[in-house]
Amino acid sequence: MEFTTLRETDEKGTKAIPPLTGLRCFDVAAQFDSFTMAAEHLFRAPSAVSHQIRALEDFLGQPLFVRTGKKVVLTAIGREYHLRVREAFDLIASATESARSSGARRETIRLSVAPSFGNTWLTTHLGSFLAQLPSFDLNVTTDHYPSTFAGREIDCEIRYGDKPLGRLEALPLCTERLVPLCSPSYLAQYSSHSDILENATLIHTKSRSIGWADYLSAHRHRPNKGTKSFSFDRSTFSLDVALDSLGIALESTILAGDDLRKGRLVAPFGTTGIAGSTYLLVAPSAVHLRSTRIFALYEWLRLSLAAEAEDFSPPDAALSPP
Repeated sequence: MEFTTLRETDEKGTKAIPPLTGLRCFDVAAQFDSFTMAAEHLFRAPSAVSHQIRALEDFLGQPLFVRTGKKVVLTAIGREYHLRVREAFDLIASATESARSSGARRETIRLSVAPSFGNTWLTTHLGSFLAQLPSFDLNVTTDHYPSTFAGREIDCEIRYGDKPLGRLEALPLCTERLVPLCSPSYLAQYSSHSDILENATLIHTKSRSIGWADYLSAHRHRPNKGTKSFSFDRSTFSLDVALDSLGIALESTILAGDDLRKGRLVAPFGTTGIAGSTYLLVAPSAVHLRSTRIFALYEWLRLSLAAEAEDFSPPDAALSPP
């Protein structure tokens, strides 16, 4: 296989650049410290990625990675080179976005979200999006797992956690509150706070790092080992079971906001609850985050979530607080 490069200089003295395919393989491999993961996200064989990077190293006359078994680590030169290459790709992406939208009357924002967030908060706030960002169209996809953006036709995603994967960039949106939630008819079966904790069926959401044990500990209550329980891997399942009057869920007021406002769910102990995860708007780079359309989406999300947290006044039930 032959690898062609541009001439050392052209008639105008422009400096040579290596093949873009090799640069792309290098960029993704540097993000994950792995040729295998780079190959997976670029839909190439690992040997092809390795070959492209070896050709790039030959072109530069410098090693970019230290190869230790299945793991690869950037050399000092490799780290510096990757910063410059990443900046160059960001500039190309920004220029491409500007060219594609030049003269266009509308722009599209391609957003990925977790299904629970999309099915609850986002769908109930699309009217606000249309009113406040009328010049943008929104293309939403759902995915249970965070994206690396390699090979994905999305601009940004909403995820929760302390930080994004790899070398992605993120801006914080809000920190959720987790509170006990149940239906009014389920609550009517119990006479007191202690009665609920001792006898109610607790609904657990396994995908959360914070759960009932943390809530009970924060309010100085010991978990009752004999308490009945359900466990689900998604918040939407937990909320649906709570809506069906089958137990009490420890869930986010962000995800349950519409049900709380309409009285389908109540918060027996108030909405102070316990701090949960931080929602982030994630993008491949700072350039993407600061582009006009993505930053407009960020500001709408941030302000909408902040307003909801500040004005949120669901109908709390009449049991005594902990």
